[in-house]
Amino acid sequence: MNKASRRERLEELKNETRTIIFYEAPHKLKRTLDDFYKFFGGERKIVLSREITKIFEEHLRFTIEEAVKYYEDINIKGEFVIVLEGAKKQEVVVTESIEELMQMYLEEGLNEKDAMKKVAKEKGITKSMVYAKIKKK
Repeated sequence: MNKASRRERLEELKNETRTIIFYEAPHKLKRTLDDFYKFFGGERKIVLSREITKIFEEHLRFTIEEAVKYYEDINIKGEFVIVLEGAKKQEVVVTESIEELMQMYLEEGLNEKDAMKKVAKEKGITKSMVYAKIKKK
């Protein structure tokens, strides 16, 4: 994989919330860790497993930042399996009130019934609760 496509792929994976597994050759490990630091930040947890199923098998747990520092001055040997923690799920904060959402959907051209359905779904409430809230005015 060339540098450009590698960087594109890492950019795509930046917000992946699932755990990601990579396989890496020893001569590429430092560059890979540097790229991880650039794209994923230093705080994500990472496990570096070296020589799995062999006599010198080793598993080290770090943050990405700690891994970069650890491998700076080490002569790296063996094939690596890298297990990278997924991105934290970002909480979506909806700031619009029921009334604001209703107004927005009505302005988009939805009829009142369809707008109430959409607001109810978005807010996680029943359509009758939306109706009660907008008819209070």
